[in-house]
Amino acid sequence: MVSIAALRADELAAVRTELSRIDTKAGLLGTGVLAGLAWGAAALTPDKSLAVTVCGWGAEATAAAAGIVLLLVVRPRLRGRHGFLAWSGHPVTSWVRLERLAANDHDHQHERHAELTELAAMVKHKYRLLRLAVDMLLIAAALAAVTIIVDIVLT
Repeated sequence: MVSIAALRADELAAVRTELSRIDTKAGLLGTGVLAGLAWGAAALTPDKSLAVTVCGWGAEATAAAAGIVLLLVVRPRLRGRHGFLAWSGHPVTSWVRLERLAANDHDHQHERHAELTELAAMVKHKYRLLRLAVDMLLIAAALAAVTIIVDIVLT
């Protein structure tokens, strides 16, 4: 039979893995957004029609907003009192905390549960932001496609 502590440790490891995966995904998408913004801005020359310019800048603005959301995904969350944040305070407090955890396994399990809960909420929030950024990028791609079609039709 598996203990609750072992299950909690497994879940904590899984949540930490998801946290690193989402930051990697957001970083890759951010690179793509920057490349798309550069390409789109270069394609919007002054000799384009008003319809092409409006659609193109709409796509650029939507992609830029998605880039901002992606930055929020990878922005460090420095709240809570778990992990390295718990040890970044006063050294005496850290030693007292360490002694308390060593003396009482219940306190240690409570710490792990609190860390798991907080990290899981953080991962959920980051995935929601990532989903929003992807939706915005899909809208930007659709606007870019409309821009290209309008440009072809008008020229």
